Amino acid sequence: MIATISIGGRQWDSDVTTSLHIAERIAIHMKNLLSITKSMHCVSPLVVLVTCAVAHAHNHIGVDTQSGLFGDPIIVKAGYLANESIFSVSAGRLMYGGAIATYQVSQQLDQPGAHNGAYYGDDLFLTSDFYYATGRLNGGNFQWEIASVTPLSGGAGQLRWGVFDAGLTAFTASAFSESVTRLGRSFDSLVGDHNHEQAYAFTAAGTYDVTFVVWDSNGRYADSAPLTVRFDVIPAPGAFALVGLGCIKCARRRRL
Repeated sequence: MIATISIGGRQWDSDVTTSLHIAERIAIHMKNLLSITKSMHCVSPLVVLVTCAVAHAHNHIGVDTQSGLFGDPIIVKAGYLANESIFSVSAGRLMYGGAIATYQVSQQLDQPGAHNGAYYGDDLFLTSDFYYATGRLNGGNFQWEIASVTPLSGGAGQLRWGVFDAGLTAFTASAFSESVTRLGRSFDSLVGDHNHEQAYAFTAAGTYDVTFVVWDSNGRYADSAPLTVRFDVIPAPGAFALVGLGCIKCARRRRL
């Protein structure tokens, strides 16, 4: 059973394995809310509502191969977990219930450095662990290349993929869509790995189709077919994220 926790209009979903992360996120968000209400010279009550639902704070896409033999092409898959079965890959796109999966990105990073002000989300995780036990990924090291970022509306923003630190205070990118090298455009998911501090950031608002190609930096497996994922980057009013109809999830936390 997964609990959906709502505080001041924000939601987090958790099971036992992620309860510590949720507690950290709630603490940060409560601090943000207190800061906001002080700046507005008013006091707004924090309403805590805990309900039970079949929900997920994020979803995953992972890798597999046909047999694990040398030269097998990498296969990108979605919907591995029972409560993510609504996700699928069809005709080179990530789908949600038969429609194009769209991730809404609304919050902005507030941290020193190059990523300050970028619009970030953490609802999609790039993984390599779900099919690891089959042996079909043996010998590989799986890199998710940002092969292209196509703006459908808005500005021509760039995408960074990386992780937050353990304190959930700073985002560090390891993959840059504008990099001139394949390695520089790639997020390393290793093999048998599932990083829960993953996040992504766009430099400008707009709607984007992001195409990934998964490749093996060890050279054992052939490149995957391209997979395109849609992101709708919409600035949130103040410190609160808009909930867009038809979108999977809005970004859930703002960094200090």
